[in-house]
Amino acid sequence: MALAVLIPALSIGFFGHVTAIVAYTVAGTSGLPDQEQGLATGLTSMTMQVAITVGIPVLSSVAATQRMELTGIHLALGVNVTVTLASVIFVWLGLRPRREHRTAAAAAGSGLAPQRLRAPACRTQAAVRVSAALQAHELAELREGIIGDQNARRRS
Repeated sequence: MALAVLIPALSIGFFGHVTAIVAYTVAGTSGLPDQEQGLATGLTSMTMQVAITVGIPVLSSVAATQRMELTGIHLALGVNVTVTLASVIFVWLGLRPRREHRTAAAAAGSGLAPQRLRAPACRTQAAVRVSAALQAHELAELREGIIGDQNARRRS
């Protein structure tokens, strides 16, 4: 009976964990130039390793505060869920699109009429736009190269 509950729970946890790691790495490295990809991947990997290195002892200490082992594990899992939900909220607040705002003070200081400026959308969306623009540029260069090669072959 225990395996009937444990195996599906572990499978769901595994696929959720793998999905989160891939999404985290893609978000951390999207839109960066090729020469900075390694640095960004190293930083995301280091962040995960530090979280594991600090998280396990902290949760073990929380679990050890209880007399009964099962009660301590439940408490540690509750703390883990609470910290995870708080992290989700902070990430959501940091990545959500920013609203338009007025820069009247800046415009007044510069002598320009106040204008309505739009703040950049979320960082991830901006990175996707930059990445798409770079891919379109590379594709255009590739097409030009292929067409140039075809024209050179026709001439010879």
